[in-house]
Amino acid sequence: MKSIVILSFLACVLVSTFTSVYGDTKNCFCRVVSKGNGFKEIKYLGSVDAHHHWLRVGCGQLDNCYKHCDAAVATWACSSECTSTAGTQRFIPYYEASNCGGKGHLPNNVRTCGSGCVKVYPKPPPSSSGLSGLTFSEEPAV
Repeated sequence: MKSIVILSFLACVLVSTFTSVYGDTKNCFCRVVSKGNGFKEIKYLGSVDAHHHWLRVGCGQLDNCYKHCDAAVATWACSSECTSTAGTQRFIPYYEASNCGGKGHLPNNVRTCGSGCVKVYPKPPPSSSGLSGLTFSEEPAV
């Protein structure tokens, strides 16, 4: 019984070592680049999507790399860092799928800092609004 437990443990250690050393990882890297200024890099956002497999990751796993990069740039455009880094520059996403040859910029997704940002305001507690006894409906009253 002890030998089965020991062999199982050794097998687990061997498999975990093999996957951490020999596994395959593919990343989607993203940059914010200026629009119309030679695509000069404004901000490197790093890996915005990653796929890992113990044997091989197919490049098809990164088919949506451009969407992940576009979303990351949209989020960054709403940050205070955008204003301090990019100022009033117009910028676009630039993506690169590691070891797959997929890369490019999204020329139609031009942004400036603060563009397309949605402000979310917290809902006030019912007691502080003074309307605690009222209810609201999306249907019009008849």
